[in-house]
Amino acid sequence: MPKRSSRKKTPKDTNELATFIVEQATTKPEEPAKQKNPNAVALGKLGGKKGGPARANKLTPRQRREIAQKAARTRWEQQKGKDYEKFRAPIERILKRTKKPLTWAEIKEQAGFGQKVPNNKWVKWLEEDIELIREKTKEGKTVWRLG
Repeated sequence: MPKRSSRKKTPKDTNELATFIVEQATTKPEEPAKQKNPNAVALGKLGGKKGGPARANKLTPRQRREIAQKAARTRWEQQKGKDYEKFRAPIERILKRTKKPLTWAEIKEQAGFGQKVPNNKWVKWLEEDIELIREKTKEGKTVWRLG
């Protein structure tokens, strides 16, 4: 059985080959159709409208919560980027340099941060990334230090 190919075979005859080469050089390549089949689009939408709610009905509340938490974690990880780095680097530098526990007010003054309170999510990341430890003093102040 002959092999089938979507590519045109080059002719073996010299005259046909010359014609083939001229055609290839002078004509623009055919572009595939960019329009989608409307029937296929309709079927895809129909399946999507049915599939999402059907899946949601099959999941337990615990499974839905786990999926939502995973999605939220992924979004936060994507946002971690540059702003977090601008927050982390000065804090790490200040805490390494002073070698004593500091309050947020002292850190923000030395780092030149304008925010009144730190971003809670970023503080949690600092606890993991630079081993930040936050603890209460006898006076009731929260101080930050490196572990």
